[in-house]
Amino acid sequence: MRNMNNLEYYMNLEYNVILKKKEKTYLLFIPELSIITEENTLEKTFETLETEKRNYFEKIIKMEAQDTIKLPVSIVSKKRIVEDITVFSVKTIIFTCLLFLLILGSRLFISKIAIDGISDFRRNMSSFAITMPSTIINEYSNRLNSMSNEQKAAIIESFRKNIILLKPVFEELREIYDNEQCLKLNDKK
Repeated sequence: MRNMNNLEYYMNLEYNVILKKKEKTYLLFIPELSIITEENTLEKTFETLETEKRNYFEKIIKMEAQDTIKLPVSIVSKKRIVEDITVFSVKTIIFTCLLFLLILGSRLFISKIAIDGISDFRRNMSSFAITMPSTIINEYSNRLNSMSNEQKAAIIESFRKNIILLKPVFEELREIYDNEQCLKLNDKK
């Protein structure tokens, strides 16, 4: 439990600090607090950053808005979030593909029962399981070949619309990944 009115509590929190050197000056940035300082020496830049942090926290406490202070997020947890999102995305894609194949297979499965009847189906079940993947591919290949150019264009347009819907998700993932790479580079410096 944090002491909401204790300035020293907030001053002792360990925020990630991004260091940049530009020509003859040093820049320090705390992303969670949106505090940036710039000085000629690294020592002076850190001193100014601490002063800015103190002023920021004093003003927030004076306004009684401590609940708006963003607590530090460790680099490890950011990395874990990126890894979790990546794993989730891969699992979702695999699950979607398997679900698609299951739907296609069950459709063929049901139509085969309807055509052959139950008794023939039982007898041919093992051969059906073996030939099912090639049957699915052949059926959809034949359908694709028998489609008009307008139908093919409609399917392509449908894919484009779905990609446009997914684009913001992948842009957000790219931004998270790029931020993670930036943090890794700053850790190496």
